[in-house]
Amino acid sequence: LRKVTSRNSNTALELYFAIATMLLRFINQWNLSEKLAFRIGLHLLMRVDEHPSWDEAVNYLVKLSMTMFDVKSDDQKKTVEDAVSRLKQYINGHLSEDLSLNQLSSKVFLNPSYLSRLFKQYTGKNLSDYIHEVRIAKAKELLKRTQKKIFEISVEIGYESQQSFTRFFKNIVGMTPQEYRESGNA
Repeated sequence: LRKVTSRNSNTALELYFAIATMLLRFINQWNLSEKLAFRIGLHLLMRVDEHPSWDEAVNYLVKLSMTMFDVKSDDQKKTVEDAVSRLKQYINGHLSEDLSLNQLSSKVFLNPSYLSRLFKQYTGKNLSDYIHEVRIAKAKELLKRTQKKIFEISVEIGYESQQSFTRFFKNIVGMTPQEYRESGNA
């Protein structure tokens, strides 16, 4: 198109409108009209006659395409942020419940393996490591601020067995929950 000099080239017009129509279909399909209107004038899309040259018409299509993908990418990032935020809230509020990958993925309507990769990409840590961090933080808080029995704390953060909780806690913190409580750290 850039090499075409005549504004009346049927081949150039056909190619321009084929690309413009395809872009318009994606704009409608992805519901981008309002978001694009603030970044680039959409009124030029189907008005090839308003471009001073074929070169500027092509530049417009390229710029529009890049802007569309930027907007779509921003939307996807926002979706990921929302999903990770909802997931973290759920985990923090449901430590005593099943926090398996399958259970968590059903809460944010994502495939389990995709959720795991997405969480790692967004936060920089594995989902299971995040759950362990939250559980340890909650256990430390309960050991510091309450007189609850170790068994009660273990159940509250999702461990049915006090022995499993104690092993988990000692592995992460370097001392048993009782030693932690008595150490003055609590």
